[in-house]
Amino acid sequence: MAKGKNILEQDEERNIKALTAANHQLSNAQAHLVDMRSSLEQVDDLLCEGDDLLSELLDNTDDLLTWCGTEPSEGPDTNHVGLDVLLAGIEVELTASIGTLQPLDFVEVDSCTSEEEYMRQLDAYIERNQIQVDYQGLRGVMSQQQLAEAQREFRDSFFSKPAQCDSIDYMIAGTCGAIAGLVDVLFVGTPTTGPLTKVADNVAEGAVEKFASMLGWQGPRDDANSTSSAIGFLERKFKVNYDQATTNGEINGTGGKVKNLSTKNHHLKSLSHSPDIVGLFFSVLNQFTNTSSFVSEGQIITIETEEFELVGHNFVAKIFAGVANWFGHIMSDVSGSSGIDRKQADYGRGSGVPMPFYNLTQLMNFGAFEVKTGNVKKGKEVINKQTLAIVFSKVFEQGYDLRHGAAMAIPVLISELLTRLSWAVKQHVLHDKPWEECIPKGSIPELRRMLLVSHGTLCTIDAADAALRSGGLIVEFFLRTNLVAWIRFGHLALKELQIVLFDAQDNDAIDKAIEEDCKRLILGA
Repeated sequence: MAKGKNILEQDEERNIKALTAANHQLSNAQAHLVDMRSSLEQVDDLLCEGDDLLSELLDNTDDLLTWCGTEPSEGPDTNHVGLDVLLAGIEVELTASIGTLQPLDFVEVDSCTSEEEYMRQLDAYIERNQIQVDYQGLRGVMSQQQLAEAQREFRDSFFSKPAQCDSIDYMIAGTCGAIAGLVDVLFVGTPTTGPLTKVADNVAEGAVEKFASMLGWQGPRDDANSTSSAIGFLERKFKVNYDQATTNGEINGTGGKVKNLSTKNHHLKSLSHSPDIVGLFFSVLNQFTNTSSFVSEGQIITIETEEFELVGHNFVAKIFAGVANWFGHIMSDVSGSSGIDRKQADYGRGSGVPMPFYNLTQLMNFGAFEVKTGNVKKGKEVINKQTLAIVFSKVFEQGYDLRHGAAMAIPVLISELLTRLSWAVKQHVLHDKPWEECIPKGSIPELRRMLLVSHGTLCTIDAADAALRSGGLIVEFFLRTNLVAWIRFGHLALKELQIVLFDAQDNDAIDKAIEEDCKRLILGA
């Protein structure tokens, strides 16, 4: 392609190239279907011919047996050499009459194919098949208006469309995000003060008791707390070898190998305690190899543990037992330990398990942030500079765990559902669309932009509240930050940037168009 061409001309030539290749693939597919039908007809003719030959051969065999004085019912001699040769000759004649169909060549596209990769495959297909792309010829038979219309139709069909939101859309999205933001500020807050976190704590305790009951727990004895009793039952049933909780000590510690390990953060630093694919992998690995894996101060540390024997007579059974142990032990830790005196009014929440992938923050051993030490010197609390990994550890130690993550997800869910519902109502009421056309799919450009604005408003309110109440201290800031909301907003923002900056192709639309063309080919052949 010559240098100096503007973007419109480049897009036009890319579209012509794609249409030419598509037309070539369509012609090849049609010719292939014709060849297949012709081959099938040949097979049918040969089968009929074979039937006739076999009938004639059987008649001749009966005549020969009769001439030799043998009754046809006694059957022919299967060792007869002449008969075998005749049959082999017929077989060779039949199979040699049908040609071999060559496989179709095509441009392979899937959900992971980028526009650049698609164009590279397109160029390779054109070069392989020696296709002459006539750019001027196509322009000669189409006017500039027709070419522009074809280009627009191609881009609208196979590339993600930019959003065309009006002022009402943005107002609705901002309002939905503001409502969710107020819920976040008033009802989530910090792990120790948020009303929704207390609700999540109760739900988690109920889930632990129900899970224990399913496995045979008979309830608390005497006046013991039911949650503590259920946790104790699960701790005894799902024992693991990677539950070290202190830096020093040989039995319940790491022998000094993992620094700053305590009962408040060992669920964070132990990789096997993570409720995600990372935790599952390291849990099974640790149980098989009699080891315990930790992540601390930017390093992954593995220590030897006592012998641990998994239940099961073969490898698959032991894998299943390891997965069951991991899940059961996670359930025993999700609401803290059984040693908490839950009869006290202010017994605390206990050390739960981290949110999925949160333990990977311990690899962020960089930065210098002000963190309170809890020590007082000359009437003032001592503040030290700590890395980001230690900051996230301090945040977890103050209750920023999976239960608080469930509470943080509620404002995010409110923002998501309110925005989608509002978009559907607007389409039905203001644009007179039937309800079946108002399904709020995430692929709709306007809805996608509204979700971005809604979650962006939620995150703005969340960040402002955290900044105002934290007093400039990083731990207090993260304690009030809704990590779930920021992850959702980041996902939407990256998707929107990809569409705006890189003009991402819509692989679903491409797949649908190819499927419809294949159906039309098959039905029309």
